[in-house]
Formats: sequence, structure tokens, C-alpha cells
Amino acid sequence: TVYLETLPLPKAVEKEITKFNPRGKLTNFNYTWKGDFDTPRDWSVKTNFNRLTIAEGVVTDGVGTPGCQTLTGEIFVSPLSGYLKLESGYSKLIFPGVFPNPQIGFISIKGNLDWVIEKNKPLTVKTSGLTFSNSDLTLTAVGSWKNTGGAGTIDLKATLDNVKAERTFVYLPYAVSLDTRAWLKA
Repeated sequence: TVYLETLPLPKAVEKEITKFNPRGKLTNFNYTWKGDFDTPRDWSVKTNFNRLTIAEGVVTDGVGTPGCQTLTGEIFVSPLSGYLKLESGYSKLIFPGVFPNPQIGFISIKGNLDWVIEKNKPLTVKTSGLTFSNSDLTLTAVGSWKNTGGAGTIDLKATLDNVKAERTFVYLPYAVSLDTRAWLKA
């Protein structure tokens, strides 16, 4: 068991991480930096994680920070880029303020996200494949999101397979009218 306090992280980073009450197992943890430890000029973090749980944030202005339960994968983060690889068995994604039932369980979550931060350009997050499966559906997505302000700009191709039509109402966000959700539930 590794406790957050024992990891070689600046106190400011440790303080930010504790806000999300993380739990799970980290392996192959590697933090590198240049300059002063508490104010590094250049840094990177890479680790594998197993059964990672991150608490969702409090809902303010209608939406809260997403959370997760029992994700497994690998992450690399630096000031200029990063990636997330997921290889999870049963897991939950939590979207407070987005869905009437904010916890969505999946039997499998597999895929990757990559991002690049370039000077004078918006943050861009891409996936060459991300698949979510449960007993109601299999969703596969390929595409990108850019931080162009507000909700950003998304260019996404999604494929739904093995959909149980009688359960579609569960996956509709609050943005879909209550009448439509009720009609699909009936």
C-alpha cells in the first residue's frame, strides 16, 4: 500500500490530489522534474493504476466534476502532453448533474486518450478508440475534443451495438427533455 504522503510530489500537487479522495493501487510510479522540487520547471508523472476510485465533485452551476470507481490502466502527464490507457473490468463513471442516475456501470472500459498542449493553441484530446460495454449496450468512440471555450468543440464518431432499446432512457442526460425521457421509459 502506498499512501499519498509517501510519494515524491510537491505539497501543492498533493493538496490538489487529496481533494478527490483517490483510492486504488499504483505501480511503476515515476515522477521526474527539473529545478526546485516544490516549483519544478519541467516535470512528468507516469504510473499504472489498478481499481482507481476518484470522488466526484460537488454540483455547482448544474454540473459537478466527474468521478470514477475501480478503473484500471496507465497514465502519463507532463506540461505539454499526456495519455490515458484504460483496460478496466467492472467500473463506474460518475457524472453529477449530467444524468438523472449519475453513476453508470460498465463491464468493460478499454481504449485510450491522448492530449497535447501547444503554445497559443487550444488543448486537444483525441482517441483512436474508446469502448464502453455493459449489459445494455456497447459504445465505441473515435474522435477529438478541443477546448475552444464553453463546452468546447467535439468531432466524434460513435457506434452503438447490442443496444437494449427499453433501457435507452437510462443514458439520456438532463439536456434531453423530461417528456422525451419519460416517453422512452414507458
